[in-house]
Amino acid sequence: MLKAIPAPTVAASVPPDYGRVYFEGCGDHPFDPHANHCSLENSWWMAEATFAAYDQFDSQGNARINLEPLRASGWTVGSATAQNVQFVTLEDASTLIVAFRGTRLESFTLPGLTGPLIKPNSDDSRTDASLIMRDIGHGLRVHRGFATAFDHIQAPFESKVQIAHALGKQVWLCGHSLGGGLALLGAWACRGLVRGLCTFGAPRVGNAAFASAVVGSLPAYRRFVHHRDLITTLPPEWIRVPIEGSAPWLSWLPFLSQSDHYVHAGEASLISGQQALDIMEGATASLALADLARDARAHFADILKLLRSGFEPRNPGTWPVLYDAIADHAPVYYANKLFNACVSNS
Repeated sequence: MLKAIPAPTVAASVPPDYGRVYFEGCGDHPFDPHANHCSLENSWWMAEATFAAYDQFDSQGNARINLEPLRASGWTVGSATAQNVQFVTLEDASTLIVAFRGTRLESFTLPGLTGPLIKPNSDDSRTDASLIMRDIGHGLRVHRGFATAFDHIQAPFESKVQIAHALGKQVWLCGHSLGGGLALLGAWACRGLVRGLCTFGAPRVGNAAFASAVVGSLPAYRRFVHHRDLITTLPPEWIRVPIEGSAPWLSWLPFLSQSDHYVHAGEASLISGQQALDIMEGATASLALADLARDARAHFADILKLLRSGFEPRNPGTWPVLYDAIADHAPVYYANKLFNACVSNS
């Protein structure tokens, strides 16, 4: 049975979803730890894991979200948190999946409204906004904010990976949004120990040398973009970014200070918008302006439909997200559409 594709509302855009049964159907679409590519099934598992990673987990791996299908299939759940960074682990006899949490959204209220409004977590926002590059050697440069965040949790992450690898388990990494950036840094830190990596709605993380090196270190790698996901266009590849260590007064003068460009790691697997199940590889042509205009018209038609039906002005959770480039970033679309693709192809 296919999963519903929710309307682009504020409520649908905010993970985690406490009404969801996570990993529902995992017994019918098992994870293949020895795969040499990120198949639809493996990609769906990792999308589901990155969606789940937005919840708060205790030291025993317990959370508010429903993970019963996963545990019923013999998997154990764990987590580690350091400052504003968290990863969640899914583990069975042959596999370790590590899912890094993305940028959190937090609620606040205003008088006269029955539901909360949403804003990005301030610590995560500072991480995202620290665009200066850090040189990590051999010409490899990475986002300073992501690198600093990864520093906080590197020790427990590397310990977990090394123990799993020593036990003969296959290690897979994944992340949504900011979590995708952390997963890429984790793959490079543990290169040679990681079998596969899958990112969802991830921003650019480093320069061309880093992008090439991290992808080249992995037997299996895939980068998913849902429709017009705005976060995947950041930081813009056309801007020159200063490198950490330049004199402060030179930092944003690219002709005087040392600088570099951000580049995506690998081509995208593009997931179609609206109710479509298409997944296109290297989908540069589908991002043409004509497609953008067509899809924007369809999106706003859906918005008008939503305003006529389920919109409650006093409840922000029912408010439509007016730009599909923002709505398309929500992890529910990656998880549900990849699951539907698995069902349709089985």
